[in-house]
Order: sequence, then C-alpha cells, then structure tokens
Amino acid sequence: MLGLSDAAWRALLLLAEALAPWAVPVEAVPAKTTLVALGRLALVLALYVAATWGIRRATARYPGVAALATAALLAAPVASAICSGERGPLARGVWAMSPLAWAALAAIVAGPVADAMKIAAERRARFVLGGAVVALGVASLFAAGSKLASRDALWRSALAMDPGNASAAIAVARSDDATNPRGAALDLLLSCTRLHPESCACAEAAAGEAIDRGLYRDARRLLDASDSCARGARRIALNAEALIGTSALDDGEREAERAIERDPDEPHGVYARAWATSLRGRPLDARGDAERAVALGRGIPAELLLGTILYGAGDLAGADAQFVKVLERDPDSAQATYDHALVADRQSRYHDAREGYLRTLKLDPQNADARFNLVLLTHGHGATLEAKHHFDVFQASYPNDARIAQLKQLLAAPSPVKAMTFP
Repeated sequence: MLGLSDAAWRALLLLAEALAPWAVPVEAVPAKTTLVALGRLALVLALYVAATWGIRRATARYPGVAALATAALLAAPVASAICSGERGPLARGVWAMSPLAWAALAAIVAGPVADAMKIAAERRARFVLGGAVVALGVASLFAAGSKLASRDALWRSALAMDPGNASAAIAVARSDDATNPRGAALDLLLSCTRLHPESCACAEAAAGEAIDRGLYRDARRLLDASDSCARGARRIALNAEALIGTSALDDGEREAERAIERDPDEPHGVYARAWATSLRGRPLDARGDAERAVALGRGIPAELLLGTILYGAGDLAGADAQFVKVLERDPDSAQATYDHALVADRQSRYHDAREGYLRTLKLDPQNADARFNLVLLTHGHGATLEAKHHFDVFQASYPNDARIAQLKQLLAAPSPVKAMTFP
C-alpha cells in the first residue's frame, strides 16, 4: 500500500512540478503512516478519475485536447518512475513533462475554456490564447532554470527536505567525495543509516566511505548491522576490505575470492585481493590485481597500493605518477604526501623530499616514519642542527622506538657532506 501510494503521489507531484517547477519541492517525501498513504492515494485517484471524465467528455468535440491531456496523464507515472532512485530526483523529469503539460493546458484554454467564456470561435483568437499559455509555460521553465540545471543542487535540496532519502544521501556523499575527499560524506551517510536502518544502499555506501577513511572496524559494524541485506558482489567485497583492514587476513582473502567469483570486475574485490597478497609479502604477485583495481576505478586506495608496489620494484617514475594522481584529487592526503616524499628522497631531490616530509607532519603530526626520515635526510645533507632537532622530537615522541639507537649512532658520526642551509 505504501509503495503504491508513494508511486501515485510522485506522479501527481511531477504533474504539479511540470506546471510550476519554481514553486514545487524537487522530490516527493514518502508517506510515513498508512493513514497519510491512504489519503494521498485517494486524492490521486480522485483527480485522475475527474481528469478521465473530462477527457471522455472532450473526446468527440476536442480530440486534440483529449489526446494531449491523455498523453500528459500517462507520461507522469512513467517519467516519475524513470526519475527515481539514483536517476532522480523527481524534478529531473520536469524537462520532459513540462512541455507536454503546458501544451495540454494550452489546448484546454484554446478549446473548452474559450468556448465556456464565449470567446469568438475564430481560429486566430484561439491561437492567441493557446500561444499565451505556451509563453507562460516557457517563462515558468525559464524562472526555474537555475533550480533545475544542477543535478547536484537538486539532490541537495531533496536531502534538505527529506534527510532520510537514501538516494539523495548517496548522491550528495559522492559529490562531496569528488570535490572534497575530507568532506562530511560519512556523517551524512551515517545519518541516513540512523533514519533508515533498513536501507541496504545507505549501509553499503557508509561502509565504503568508512573503509576509504581507514575506519575498518566501523565498516564491519555497519555491514554486520545490515546483514539481512542481499550479499551481492559489492557487499562481499566491502566486507573483504574491512576484514583485511582489521587484520583478519584469512577471512578477508576468502571474501575477496567470493566477490571476484560473483563479479570478476568488482573493483573492491580485486583491490582487496591485491592488498591481501601484498600484506602476505608478495607485492610482485599483487601488482596485476592492483593495476586492474586502478583501471576498474577503485580509486585512491588502489592507486596508493600500486604506487607502493612500483616503488618497491624500483619503478620510481611509475610510483610517483600514482602518488601525484592521488595528490591531484586529494592534496591533503598524508599517505600520498609521504610516499611522494619517499620517491623524491630516493631520487636525491633533497628540497622536494624535505618539504614533503615536513608537509606530511603537518597533515599527520604522529607520522613517526616522516620524522625518522627527516633525521636521516638532513644529517646526510649537512644540516646537522636541523637533524638534531628532528631527532629530539622523535625521541620525545617515541621513546620506545627501536630506531632511536640507530639515530644516535648516526648523529655521533660526522655528516658526510659540508653543512648547507635551506629555506
């Protein structure tokens, strides 16, 4: 009952949006109670019955009016069904529905309404009336153009109106990821799961976002909490990544294989298998899957993994290309910044390496490896005072780190080059 009522309500709302896109909400809010659903369904049925009665009366005398009105009434549920889920929001259907709805209205005004008002039956007068209505329709669309132009803006409006709308939440989260990987996408998706605990789409999207942020335990909790959802290839692959991220390597590998069996091109599954193979100490065996995961669009995690594998294999140019690709999309990625600095270090580009390690520490002050490498780098280039500073910070921050003895021995020896100053 709720589903039928919501579908009928969406069709009616789209008809209203087609006539007044500047004033009507961009998406239909589902009925929250059975009583509201019944009321909506009764209203829609009454209006459609009245419209059908009017069309039947007009069929003989105004065949053009009847044809246009029938087309508009039939197109509304079809267009509202097309503009639903990820293809929505509903207002996207206005571009197709508005010309049809206004044409039908123009025909009604130039036909039955003109006769009822005893307007001269001259074709010219009727043409002017119909033309005036069409012009009003064009003006209505023009007035709503800025509102309807941006799909992202429509989704955000739909989400503001109905925070529990799973399709809107997922669409806005994707947009946030594309423009700002450090955005509030996860919070938005978690809100969707709280408002709609039964939403498999929100749970999977939230789990994927949590995985990309390294929150693997949270991802596992989200997937476990929605275990009644169908276990498709994507869900299994997400679970594989979450398991591997929480050191459940054996279970993660098995899940990755299950995901790939169901869909060989599932990017999360291919990446999970590459990640597990790399963690097993076989990076060269993981390279093929890592490259496929990048090609399949797994994104930043796969690009970082492939870069790390290429770095280990001595392909510094290839590794750097992957890290630069990540930094272009996410300039504040501490991992990509650090890896990029590592490549510069290996290529003896002192300034780039030093700046990269320092920026890494700004992004992630607890990155012990960046601080350790700064000691090695600055001492090796004669900046002994700076090396001593970084060592003091390293020792104070990580007093139990086994590398402290190595650094003490290094600093006790003279620098291999003459002291240099750098900005």
